[in-house]
Amino acid sequence: MTNGPTILYAGTYERTYPRNQQLIRLLRRSGGNVIEIHEPFWEKMQDKSRSFRGVAAIVFAMLSLCLAQVRMICRVIGNMRGCQALMIGYIGQIDMLTIGVLGRLTGRPVIFNPLVTLTDTVVEDRTLVSRDSMIARLIWLVDWLTMRIATQVITDTEANAEYLTGTFNLSRNRISVLHVGADEAVFRDVYRVRSDRATIDVLFYGKMIPLHGIETILTAIQQLHASAPQRFRFEIIGSGQHTDHVLEFVESSPECQITYRSWVAYRRLAQRVANADVVLGIFGAGAKAARVIPNKVFQAMAVGAPIITRDSPAIREVLDEQSALLIPPGDSDALCSALQRLEDPEYREQLGRGAREAFERYGTDVALLGEVSEMLADQGLTGRSS
Repeated sequence: MTNGPTILYAGTYERTYPRNQQLIRLLRRSGGNVIEIHEPFWEKMQDKSRSFRGVAAIVFAMLSLCLAQVRMICRVIGNMRGCQALMIGYIGQIDMLTIGVLGRLTGRPVIFNPLVTLTDTVVEDRTLVSRDSMIARLIWLVDWLTMRIATQVITDTEANAEYLTGTFNLSRNRISVLHVGADEAVFRDVYRVRSDRATIDVLFYGKMIPLHGIETILTAIQQLHASAPQRFRFEIIGSGQHTDHVLEFVESSPECQITYRSWVAYRRLAQRVANADVVLGIFGAGAKAARVIPNKVFQAMAVGAPIITRDSPAIREVLDEQSALLIPPGDSDALCSALQRLEDPEYREQLGRGAREAFERYGTDVALLGEVSEMLADQGLTGRSS
């Protein structure tokens, strides 16, 4: 029995996504009793952009989502009596229009953990639909409605909080900022060996979407091979919108020493990060990339790995020149130069140590528990018994 509030964490959210795992973990550590009501949908789609291509695929996906919503509504109704609040996880915009409304009708706080908006992802970053289209307007309306249904919205950076207030006219006092951090049980205590080997192992992992700037990375790899052949080895892990382009590059450039994997088990990923001499963050030039600090940056910080990533207002919330190499967005020349600077093992050691210290300040569960407790207090949930 806990001494905090009972919270339903409900939706079609991706159960294994780090942001959802983090929030559930922090809620429990803060004394809350968390009941998960999960209907699997989004985690079935490794590449979400491809899952909605074609009329048949869209119809099947919509039918599956509707069935998931019906099952979830029934389960939420059955568990609502004993809870003090409802929380909707990532990805949860559609869930907000169903069980989020249900939560508000019962008078309970509804806390939305979207991580990103549909407008930011589908329209502005991935440009899957035109900004002036009716579909884009509908997507914006869905985002606007979900913000109005929620009594509190959780975002990951101060930069994204400003975006929500400006784009959706949302009051700043209805937004809580909670950095994404990293799962310390997986990443913090992994064994990292200092490397003085001649070849520099560089790791990139993430979704193959514009935000990550994979084109910038591939161009830098070409430049490095031309200036210092056989000096760098690259491992690329992930899949998504630009997977085909990555595969074509890897197949046509065997001399660049690139290993590609579409997926690595989560717990094995931590050792991959620890084994790398350098970990690459994001390099996209879009507005969304300037407002986020991705999971992998916090994970590399937890391990104490040297990081190269794009400079931005968001990244400056946790990192500086003492803890990462920050470069202009979309600049392959700058990335190439940064990698060459990290040929120095002493400099890599220095940056890795700075990254780990930054993680202790901004990314640990202990550092983030205060933000969670403040959010619960804002919703009048502190000190309730389950």
